[in-house]
Amino acid sequence: MKIINEIKSLAAEKGITLKSIAKQLSLILKKNYSADNLSQKLRTNRIRYSEIKLILDILDKEIVIKDKNT
Repeated sequence: MKIINEIKSLAAEKGITLKSIAKQLSLILKKNYSADNLSQKLRTNRIRYSEIKLILDILDKEIVIKDKNT
């Protein structure tokens, strides 16, 4: 599954739109984010890991790395 679909799915579970996520990113990073800009970054896989972590924080989620065999 592409990252954009993962983020949209997680956002839908929380009732949050990409537009809302973009607004929150703008406030946190003090950069101008639009829903279109965010969507394009996600679609083209040109988004930074740090931005993904912030998006997941907004969605009250986290990345967990664990061994495959556990």
